[in-house]
Amino acid sequence: MSQSGKLCILAAYHEMGYVGLECILRHGWEVAAVYTHPDAPNENIWWRRIADYAKENNIPVEYADISDPAQFEKLKSYDADYLFSVYYRKMIAPAILEIFPKGAYNLHGSLLPHYRGRAPVNWVLVEGQIETGVTMHHMVAKPDAGDLVDQEWVPIEDDESASTLYQKLVDASVNVWDRCLGWFERGKAPRFTQDLTKGCYRGGRTPEDGKINFAWPAKRCFDLIRGVTHPYPGAFAMAGQQKYYIWWATPSASIKSGRRAPAGSVLLENGQPVVVCGDGYLRIDKIQPPGREEMDGAAAAKSGQLPEGLAFFASGAK
Repeated sequence: MSQSGKLCILAAYHEMGYVGLECILRHGWEVAAVYTHPDAPNENIWWRRIADYAKENNIPVEYADISDPAQFEKLKSYDADYLFSVYYRKMIAPAILEIFPKGAYNLHGSLLPHYRGRAPVNWVLVEGQIETGVTMHHMVAKPDAGDLVDQEWVPIEDDESASTLYQKLVDASVNVWDRCLGWFERGKAPRFTQDLTKGCYRGGRTPEDGKINFAWPAKRCFDLIRGVTHPYPGAFAMAGQQKYYIWWATPSASIKSGRRAPAGSVLLENGQPVVVCGDGYLRIDKIQPPGREEMDGAAAAKSGQLPEGLAFFASGAK
């Protein structure tokens, strides 16, 4: 154990990890090493790299899996008090968690026990939730299942997108860090057992999970679109073998003309494309036709890229 009691190892990635390191350093803690991930070659890297920030502060950066047995002795040699994990993409082995005398803690982007697992910011939008938040919790063998230390609630607005919600969660995480680091320093951190029967677990999402089925209600289609829009891979609709990315849309229970057509059909209302859904309609605001750049829905209709009568996929499943 270090003399200061404020020496930690940080396993982190993404913007949330970057901000976590900022908070830890701002509170005067020492970071013995940062374990992070190399950027995936096909991933859209829109966040600040924690590795760059660590190097600027003369903190060693490790790209090895922190749970690799070869890391065990190295981690022990740091004599760190705490392990903190923030958006680290690999499970951390129980043997590693036990190294740290004052505890191992993870910052998770939901209100645990709800939305344990991967991609919580996307899942809460895709599933139409009205609230979420961030949680600091003890790490155990199962993901996101340990006792709670602190949470901050974040409302989800009707027009919230993945990027706006993620930033709200990042801002909320600063408040959680400020409270928790103070509690840890004083040895007075609260501890609450999670009731896992009241929560849910979700796995990671892939680009193919962005496929829209227009047999769904319009609100469900919209929730998928906003949950995976920029900077994420995006939601798409299929017209035959042609893939159209829909980057933004607006759900509606009705349209002025009152026209109906089979689910998935494109209609034009005063030049604005709308798609008939299993329940209601979806106005297409931003779309990327095959082989084209992203454009306004009305511009896509006017240029013939999104003509009335085009039929998108609708399986009948609701």
